[in-house]
Amino acid sequence: IIGVISIDELRNILNDLDNLEPLLVAYDVMTPLNEFFYSTDTLDIVMKAFEELNIDEVPVVDENNKIIGTVSKNNVINAYNQEVFKRDTLNQ
Repeated sequence: IIGVISIDELRNILNDLDNLEPLLVAYDVMTPLNEFFYSTDTLDIVMKAFEELNIDEVPVVDENNKIIGTVSKNNVINAYNQEVFKRDTLNQ
């Protein structure tokens, strides 16, 4: 993986797509990406990394560095909220 393409980047070029389509390749609109998560990374690791990254979604790789999916900030926030809810429910 050398980069990601965000929805915002795609929106920016949609207005001029007819003129740009023959000229553009994915590399032209991607954001370079050196970050990824392992499938074994904890929620805490992922949350801290997203605080530092200025992107909304990051690839997840297995132990062989093969992409197996992605994780988004929204995924992380939802998982965190579910864990807090479980903890609070068990403590009542």
